[in-house]
Amino acid sequence: MKRLLLPLLAALVIPAAVNAEVSDEVHKRCKDVRDYAGCVQIFSNNSEASKEDCDEVGWCIAAEGFDQLGMPKLQGWEYRYEPAKHEIYYVDRERYKVNVKGKFGRYYSKKVVYRGHQNPIQARAGRPTTVLPGIATTRCTGYANPASCISVPGKPIVIPGSRGTTGSTGGVIQEFGFMVFDCKEANWNIIYENGKKGQRKWEPINDSDNKFASYCASVPDMKVSELNAFSKKSIKRRRAGRSTLYDD
Repeated sequence: MKRLLLPLLAALVIPAAVNAEVSDEVHKRCKDVRDYAGCVQIFSNNSEASKEDCDEVGWCIAAEGFDQLGMPKLQGWEYRYEPAKHEIYYVDRERYKVNVKGKFGRYYSKKVVYRGHQNPIQARAGRPTTVLPGIATTRCTGYANPASCISVPGKPIVIPGSRGTTGSTGGVIQEFGFMVFDCKEANWNIIYENGKKGQRKWEPINDSDNKFASYCASVPDMKVSELNAFSKKSIKRRRAGRSTLYDD
């Protein structure tokens, strides 16, 4: 799930307060979009979206209804629509403590969902394995006429086949992950359900208003995260400026 882009989600690490006044909401959501006219048209025709509370960079709190991909919105989650790529990012506003080697306290997480559109994929037929006869060699002995000759078959030549691939009708795809926050190192990363990280380097957190510190202080009171890939092992990672791995 490489689609959960850290730069795009970075605006939600320490969320800002949403705007109560949204009369110019369509412009705010589309001002930085390459296809400004198309974006304005989409949101001008979406009465539900125009009623949602959104911040200055286009992150909104999802109301009831369907999103731009025709799927039910994750009501109460923060989300952002990217018209240029026709994709949507959802982030749960709830925070959960993460179990790492049976312990809680250092990490907390937020659930993340990506929705996008996948084009149809044509199926490809496989190729069977082909066996060709080898090149035979003939050995002759003696000077008799005719000579005594023996032919030895060559080693067969095997051309491996290939497996075919299944096709896809295309349509809306949905992927899941977690924004994981490290209260000890003050940074974060995307981690998927299988424990794989979104990128090798963890992103630093700017906690100028001490919101992150307050979230970390409340970790013991949070519900348990659904991310359980590290319940029996450490989150192996790199310290800033060092090349060696360390465990929690």
